[in-house]
Amino acid sequence: MTQTNDGPIAVVELRCSHIVPGDNDRTVFEAEALAELAGSIDKEGLIQPITVRPIVQCENCGYRQPMIAGSREHASCPGCREACSAWQELYEIVAGERRFRAVSEVLGWTFISAIVREMSDDQADGVMLAENLKRADLNPIDEARAYAKRMERHGWDAGEVARHANVTARRVQNRLDLLRLVPEAQDLVAKGHLSLNFATVMAPLLPAFQRKALEYFATTERPLLREFQAIVGKLMVEQAQTSLFDLGNFQLAVVVAEHTDDEAQRKSRRFPTSDKLPLIRKVGGIGLSLETYIAELLESDDPEARTAAPIVGRLYEGMLASGLCFVPRQASPLDKYQ
Repeated sequence: MTQTNDGPIAVVELRCSHIVPGDNDRTVFEAEALAELAGSIDKEGLIQPITVRPIVQCENCGYRQPMIAGSREHASCPGCREACSAWQELYEIVAGERRFRAVSEVLGWTFISAIVREMSDDQADGVMLAENLKRADLNPIDEARAYAKRMERHGWDAGEVARHANVTARRVQNRLDLLRLVPEAQDLVAKGHLSLNFATVMAPLLPAFQRKALEYFATTERPLLREFQAIVGKLMVEQAQTSLFDLGNFQLAVVVAEHTDDEAQRKSRRFPTSDKLPLIRKVGGIGLSLETYIAELLESDDPEARTAAPIVGRLYEGMLASGLCFVPRQASPLDKYQ
């Protein structure tokens, strides 16, 4: 056993029956690809060991927890909701599940070489993410879900995810945008039947309009990106005309333009407002205008303005999700808050 900054590491021969898969980002293991990998391993040997971490698993409900620093004392099981003595010591795969499946399922090996590392959940998640992306084994939807899972599980932002995955924050955001696609479109992307270029173009559409866009592929033998962009552009106009904004049947019209607040406008308002808050100014597109306004509210000396900032932010979040505006590509006053 050797020591590194990440904790003790050892390369050992482990019994395959003592190894369990981790929470893998990859959802598809094609039999043909596994057979090909098994053939290579059978001929050349297992050149790179798999990476595992020691865990304990409740034999009653399957709950797992990592073993850190060689601890053999286990807390009560959240699944059983009581002190649980039915703990089984196992090894969970962090990297190399395809190799493990090829060796254990196809070749029928009893033992496999493994690097044993003690890791916390977030450390294991980071290693698994980097490993899967490095080997280009994830389809774009699995990759997007991998990013989203870590953001929800560990509270990482796009930048933190990008650092762990060794990719750009722009790539992370582009993949996350794919999760706005309807399920049938996501399935097409995952199976390689819908290219990322086409998928990215249609992602800002609402579900009903995405399904209209998909009709193009059913009626066209040779889809062209330029034609598809034109179709999506028309659908965006139709979408905007159908409903400017709808959150829980509460309609809000956001007007980003230079205007005056005269008495006629005051009388015609059908929504609450406050004269203490500044008017929103047009600064580039809608996204940049809203981000500039939110920054002004956050930096205001007026407590009411600062209180309104997250409310406007929530509205902006809804507009982004609905495809009614986009995150600005140029520098934003909110960048300093990242």
